[in-house]
Amino acid sequence: MEVKRPIRLRRRLSVDATIHRDLVVFKKQIDWRNTEFHPYKRIEYFKDVDKKEIQGLLAYGHNVTLQDPQFMPLIADMLNFCNTYSHYKFHGYVIGPYCSDTQVCIEGIEFHGDHPPTEQEVEHFRKLFAEASELTIAAEDNTLRAWYD
Repeated sequence: MEVKRPIRLRRRLSVDATIHRDLVVFKKQIDWRNTEFHPYKRIEYFKDVDKKEIQGLLAYGHNVTLQDPQFMPLIADMLNFCNTYSHYKFHGYVIGPYCSDTQVCIEGIEFHGDHPPTEQEVEHFRKLFAEASELTIAAEDNTLRAWYD
């Protein structure tokens, strides 16, 4: 009996879906064509994307993934954290539409508040993102950052 391997489905985004994703993540349409090294740009980094924008991408059907799913909290857990504590933004990268596996990849999260986070918030952040590759907690400087490699 022959064992069949599972097929990994890869999908490319339509032009409309690519434009939608770019407008949500970058607030502008990205020109994915010519770059210095490649005929097509393969990756574009983003920062300061909030929970509503991530939720909008998911609702539209975009492939939102995690940089390191083995160690990162689930996207739902991060969004719940952002529902409880506001002023957090995501950073990561987008894989271009000319690649076979287009996606939005979250690499981390940062605090963007104009007031210091509470002790409870800092403790919850520390527990949720304990396995980050880089974890910066300096509440007195309004700095909470988790980044995964």
